Amino acid sequence: MKTSKCFIIILSLSVILFAGCSGKNSSEAKNLLREGMKCHNAGDLECAMKKYQAALDIEETAETWNLLGMVYRFKYLKTQNGEWRDKEIEAFKKAVELDEKYVVAIKNLGVTYYQIGEKTKAAGLFQRALELNPHDPEKEQLEKMISEGK
Repeated sequence: MKTSKCFIIILSLSVILFAGCSGKNSSEAKNLLREGMKCHNAGDLECAMKKYQAALDIEETAETWNLLGMVYRFKYLKTQNGEWRDKEIEAFKKAVELDEKYVVAIKNLGVTYYQIGEKTKAAGLFQRALELNPHDPEKEQLEKMISEGK
């Protein structure tokens, strides 16, 4: 079933790699991200959202926007409220704007577009992700979704 495949991708795309940061503000932001991930893993989306937003107030990074996008995705999945889906898209777009080579956010944005039926947009993002990471462990699944978008 397509929904379960998308859910597997959603879960696998939530992995975050922290870039090396220096300075007090970066350290504070990094701590907030860690706290937010703990909240997120515990299922406390409100707490996670607050921590990620506080981290963004200190330092705007693609990783933080991507994490916030994941919170919005899970909020949408729980509530089916379209406002969360809109926020999800905007957060992933912001992550990609800040780092156009951040494959995790590119794929997350692609998954969102795929889920809402915008498979052409999704295919372009998945293609871009594969160009940046040709040995992606999800390559076969991404190629299937790319072919659906053509």
